[in-house]
Amino acid sequence: PPRSTKNINKNREKSSLRRQQRKVFESKQVADSDFSFKIMQKSIIFLISVALASASLSLQIEPKSSDCFYQELSPGMMSRVTFFVLRGGLLDIDLRITGPFGDTIKSGVVFENGEHTWAANSQGVYTVCWNNEMARWTAKVVQFEWHTEGGRKEADDTKNKPLKAEDLNPMSTSLDKISNFIDTIQTDQRFLRLREQSHRDMAEDTNSKVMWLSIVESVVLAGLSIGQVYILRKFFSAKRSV
Repeated sequence: PPRSTKNINKNREKSSLRRQQRKVFESKQVADSDFSFKIMQKSIIFLISVALASASLSLQIEPKSSDCFYQELSPGMMSRVTFFVLRGGLLDIDLRITGPFGDTIKSGVVFENGEHTWAANSQGVYTVCWNNEMARWTAKVVQFEWHTEGGRKEADDTKNKPLKAEDLNPMSTSLDKISNFIDTIQTDQRFLRLREQSHRDMAEDTNSKVMWLSIVESVVLAGLSIGQVYILRKFFSAKRSV
């Protein structure tokens, strides 16, 4: 009968619509899962990069000695050395940075804290040396970081490669900006923390000196008081012969 055929057609249309809706829903779920996985992956990479960026090295340089560190750089790579002199003398240290052929990039005495940035001109091993040969008795404590980034080869590769959809993702751009901001905040916090530490050490040293000076003054005053009393008693107790 015609009614039964109409019902069958309607049921088929409904089933086909349901199948299409299921397919659309499943595709949305897959897209959402892929997007969340990408976000999670980029977040993990970002946290790892922040953890690596926050790493620094502290060392104590004995008198009449020097410590050197080496790193191989490619042409065009940017290097930045950030340092803090924590303890020792006038908080000064001799910093020497040389290239692979012995050419001097920076040489001289630096005080308290600072940074130096340079670009590698040639392929080879670059050297950063902390020299304390000018001191006879005082050891120096230095904390520093050596950052490297970029390079001509990497820049050329990125120029020759076509852009992808993931390169234009606003999430990656935001993560890069946040990473730069966090690096700046970490540098400022480290500077303030180390400056507070050096000032605290100076205050504690001054406090100990004042304490020992007060003790010596008290002992001297007590000795003078006892001596005066003894001399006065001896003066008045002396007998005169008539």
